[in-house]
Amino acid sequence: KTPDSDTVCSAIGMAYLLNSLGISAEARVPGGLNLESQFVFSELKYPVPEILEDATDKQLWLVDHFASTQTVNGADNARIVGITDHHGIGDAETSEPICVLSCPAGSTCAVVYKLCEICGAELPQDTAALLLAGILSDTSNMKSKNVTRLDESAFEKLKVLSGISDTDGLFNGMLESKLSFKGMSNEGIFYSDYKDYEHNGIKYGIGCIKVARPDLIPDMAER
Repeated sequence: KTPDSDTVCSAIGMAYLLNSLGISAEARVPGGLNLESQFVFSELKYPVPEILEDATDKQLWLVDHFASTQTVNGADNARIVGITDHHGIGDAETSEPICVLSCPAGSTCAVVYKLCEICGAELPQDTAALLLAGILSDTSNMKSKNVTRLDESAFEKLKVLSGISDTDGLFNGMLESKLSFKGMSNEGIFYSDYKDYEHNGIKYGIGCIKVARPDLIPDMAER
């Protein structure tokens, strides 16, 4: 419900792969993009996916999430035909045959790239750039503890395919946009990285807010 850059970019990459295999697919988002993702799509000059507000009676391929509490509205009345993820196994259920592609990696975009490589799908430059941005986002510029060899391989190959050599510059622009909270309401900030969960019948949510500069912490704490 609150997709980050890895989610949106992997959705586009997965749709491209499915279409290259002869399966008609279109990337969709359940709502507006966060500030980091807005920067990515503006910087790479790529059209933002259309919004899907209700997935009732649709066929869905979920990316970057596995939990029913995080799926688009109407997903419980849709057919989930596939899942591509890098998290733990969630509770998304279906009685129909399903394709699940999940790997312990730092980014779903890295998993999508590996699938394209396996299937022999040649990525266009703009799609490769989006997958690279998704990896940069979820691995904090390849510096987080969740980086795997799969991420490293995808990162190096996508740099070549995308033609983006200054990945530090791209990441810094993404980070600056993400941490600016420019024009956002208190509620918007609170829900900018928020996820619903359920455990033992108890429903709860977690929202994470990152502040980069110490001098901004008091004001953000007050808000």
